[in-house]
Amino acid sequence: GGASPAPTGDLAGGVPSLQQRRENALETKRRLARLYGDAVPTPPEPRPWDDLRADIPDALRPELDSRLILDEDIRETIWTAEQSGEKFRLESENADGAVFQACLVKPVVVYWVRYCKKTRAGDAYDVLDAYSHRMHFSREG
Repeated sequence: GGASPAPTGDLAGGVPSLQQRRENALETKRRLARLYGDAVPTPPEPRPWDDLRADIPDALRPELDSRLILDEDIRETIWTAEQSGEKFRLESENADGAVFQACLVKPVVVYWVRYCKKTRAGDAYDVLDAYSHRMHFSREG
């Protein structure tokens, strides 16, 4: 077979982000499996939010890393909010229009993402901020 792609992340530019470390770990696992003849892990099934474009400013990356929030968490939160309509429209607006706040409830963490939809860009969003609460959360009917 051909050469495998190099792990992502620019070590010369500093410490890789949490997202880059996750991608590097998955690539290392695939390479070691091939090297030692183990079954190469199959990629996960595609999820509906995988193709959603969430533009995250470089200045926000260190905060997301410290909060242990991955890009896929942000994309899933936005996708779920846009599909369900369960989001808050905030009073503030930016150059692209309305700003929304949405949450995604998982078994032990709740993600909150503040974002706006890019005009004329299909399913593309600007991420303005994101944070999470590590807690058990349940909804009663």
